[in-house]
Amino acid sequence: MDIDKEWNELFPNGNGDGKSKNNNNNKPTKRKITIKKYTAKGTIPLHESIVINKVPKFVYLDKDKEPHFVNDIERTNDILVPGDTFDTQNPVPFVFESEEEFKKCLDKARDEKLDSLFEKVETINRKYVDMEPHYHVLLTADIIWTWLQDRFGYNHEIIITGDNSSGKNSQLLVFKFLGYRVFYILSASASNYFTKMGNVEEGQITTAEDEAEDIARDKEKRNLIKNGYASGGSIPKVELEGGRKSDDWLVYCQKWFAMEELPNDRQMKGILDRSFVLRFLAGDPQYNIKDVLNSAGDPKFKPLYDELIDTRNILFCWRLLHHDDIIPDVKLNVKNRSAELTKPLIRLFQNSPIALERILDSLSKFMTERNEAKAASFDSMLYKVIEDLINERKEELDKKDPIPDLVTLGKTTFANAAIRNCCKNDMDGMDIEDKPGAFWSPLEGIGTVTQTRITSTCKSRFKAESRSVRLSDGTSRCLEFDEKSFRKVKSNYEVVKKIEIDPVTLVTDVTLPGRIHPFYGEIMSEKIASISTVLLENSTKNEENCTETTFHDTDESGDNLLQSVTSETSVTNENEKGEQN
Repeated sequence: MDIDKEWNELFPNGNGDGKSKNNNNNKPTKRKITIKKYTAKGTIPLHESIVINKVPKFVYLDKDKEPHFVNDIERTNDILVPGDTFDTQNPVPFVFESEEEFKKCLDKARDEKLDSLFEKVETINRKYVDMEPHYHVLLTADIIWTWLQDRFGYNHEIIITGDNSSGKNSQLLVFKFLGYRVFYILSASASNYFTKMGNVEEGQITTAEDEAEDIARDKEKRNLIKNGYASGGSIPKVELEGGRKSDDWLVYCQKWFAMEELPNDRQMKGILDRSFVLRFLAGDPQYNIKDVLNSAGDPKFKPLYDELIDTRNILFCWRLLHHDDIIPDVKLNVKNRSAELTKPLIRLFQNSPIALERILDSLSKFMTERNEAKAASFDSMLYKVIEDLINERKEELDKKDPIPDLVTLGKTTFANAAIRNCCKNDMDGMDIEDKPGAFWSPLEGIGTVTQTRITSTCKSRFKAESRSVRLSDGTSRCLEFDEKSFRKVKSNYEVVKKIEIDPVTLVTDVTLPGRIHPFYGEIMSEKIASISTVLLENSTKNEENCTETTFHDTDESGDNLLQSVTSETSVTNENEKGEQN
């Protein structure tokens, strides 16, 4: 071939855009990205990475809830490929021998309700971990919740502390198999998290980290945890490979941590504020899960291992079936951070009366523990000091002849010295000789209190402002509070003993028009059954006269009966009219 002709084919006009002998297609090759799951921001059905007969696939369900399998997902600039293979170790892949085996598992999952799943998971968890009942309830609910974590805007983290043989490692291993795509790690770095979470779509995994004492000291890891409890957060990182470019790495998912004891570090505050802490003690579980996962061929462990895998696959199929279900909001009697820690679980289980009752009780216990600790914190005690000072000032100003200096100060301005002296009294403080204006409190978590600490907290937490006020004995440095703003943060320091759902919200806000919420439907069914029994005993009519149609009669007795049932279940008139608030 003529060299000049070949050159011109390869490099027409000298720009290098010619046609190579080895490339008959001018289109650039699209980059392949591995991913665990994908929904294109909710515009396509949930696609999950799966292994069928050792071949990686994506599986999704059509509108009739029938499965389809594809090799990849092509996008404008790249191609998404399944992130799991048969040999993937962490997280554990979802492996099925054939499409038929997957369809059988999918059919089993169709019959599962949240109450039945709760029973399955809790039964398994109790075999391997011996702990307090309300711990079992919370962790069981969390394990199931992770399968729909990408449907929620926030969640709580789990921190497990305990000595050797307390069962914390066993709990993480149970979570590894029954939670959603659990990345089980030991002393991980922030980069390990970023790599697994990716930068395409959040909620790819959940994490379980053992020996996690460094979560407060490692700045990147600490920020990842604090930022990653809520959807929408990301951390930018610069990639140098292939040219300098910036990517936003996603951080949202539920995270579990295990450690021997909580780090004594002020940087832990932000993490603890977003977490439930479970303190494990040595127990006597029925089985050691490590024997089950590596049985050395002992046949007695095979049924237990099969139970783990079968339940895991059912949870996976249940996720596919219910990923797009509507999960109505609920109104609770707690607000702010307390609501963020509890509402996701309550929303998910609101139509599951058996599990819901236990979850509410468990969450109430955890919140009581948190609130009692919070009530003894420096911030909370300082709030109480200022609140008492405001109330006392109002009483003084309401007197016939109030003290002139108090009139000058007004309702919500207090001398720094007055605030400090009240704090010292309420916190059992003792003056520190070499630190004028400071005192030391023996109360846990209080320690040394300086005027700077008091002022800084009042400004940052209660929006106070420093002022200098001329009084009868000279100019005094003061703090002025805006009463409206101060009262607004009161809910942060209130102790709620029992978490409850607004019953009106349950019936009117999350029920379709003309329907009764399932939670109350079951109660109503029991009420109607008991009323029907009474009617049967006191009536000479046959059973046909006491059927469900009795409750729709327009006679006076029928109306009274319906009103009786309605009052028992908080069903509102709006629901009887088929309206939705």
